[in-house]
Amino acid sequence: MNQTSPVSTGASAVTGAMLGGCIVWICQAAKLPAPPSEVAGTMGAIVLTAAHYVVNLINARNTPKQ
Repeated sequence: MNQTSPVSTGASAVTGAMLGGCIVWICQAAKLPAPPSEVAGTMGAIVLTAAHYVVNLINARNTPKQ
């Protein structure tokens, strides 16, 4: 799938918003001030995108060249 397709961008935003609840919970568990839900959703999308980048980087380095 194309990295800039609306489907992948939308999926990242929706999943990031779902991760926003986890980020709020982690902040509360660590006794840190919880960010607003919009900010937590954006942070979730950033975490998801960064994890996707890292996995792609690892796979690119471990794939034998033909």
